[in-house]
Amino acid sequence: MKISVVTATFNSEKFIQRCIASVHSQSFGCEHIIVDGASSDATNHIVKKYLRPQDKHVIEPDRGIYDAFNKGISLASGDVIAILNSDDRFAHPSVLATIASYFDDDVDLVYGGTQYETKSGALGAVLMPDRYNGRGSFSRGWHPPHPSFYARKHCYQKAGEFRLDLPVAADFELMLRFFENFEFGSKLLPEVVVFMDPGGYSSTWSNRVRGFQDIKRAFQVNNCKPGSFYFLKRYSKKLLKRILL
Repeated sequence: MKISVVTATFNSEKFIQRCIASVHSQSFGCEHIIVDGASSDATNHIVKKYLRPQDKHVIEPDRGIYDAFNKGISLASGDVIAILNSDDRFAHPSVLATIASYFDDDVDLVYGGTQYETKSGALGAVLMPDRYNGRGSFSRGWHPPHPSFYARKHCYQKAGEFRLDLPVAADFELMLRFFENFEFGSKLLPEVVVFMDPGGYSSTWSNRVRGFQDIKRAFQVNNCKPGSFYFLKRYSKKLLKRILL
């Protein structure tokens, strides 16, 4: 099995070296595909400094982070796609080895836990999903954290990539589609596999409003309906996690 790690960057000079170092530290070999949206800072200088022969580096304008992810997926030669944001890092050097061991003939998706990590390095709230409980789970409020979601490349080829018309919640929609509509076999990895920066595009309240609209649309395009009080539960949980950081 081969794993491709896809990272999207844009003016990521502060954290990209840490992200790359966490990939290079993995005991399980992988390729790292870094897709940069034409950064104006030192991001690409840093990337080129640490690029390995098996890695790929693309620099060109894009239509946002999900467009960059799609470009990386199309370039991936691995059997499994891991997406690691430029300001995130793997929790320990055996993450990819553990993930690889969870894939078998009946498993196309593996998902685990994510833990918030502040810019000062302090660890905060853990996002640990329960085991997927079949169709309707997303409507009941279940979904794994996207930074610790791993899928075989053929899932993207069969079910499609990230939708660019959902600029805040394309990751949610893709996971909903993979789990609920295509019913790919999945397995829970019950440990934290990624330390995640609590910031990001969807962390501002203006983008949370757009995210609300995008999630409604995600349910609609997949012929699903959110359960009673879905959005109240979802955003109250997010507020609580922010308070606990």
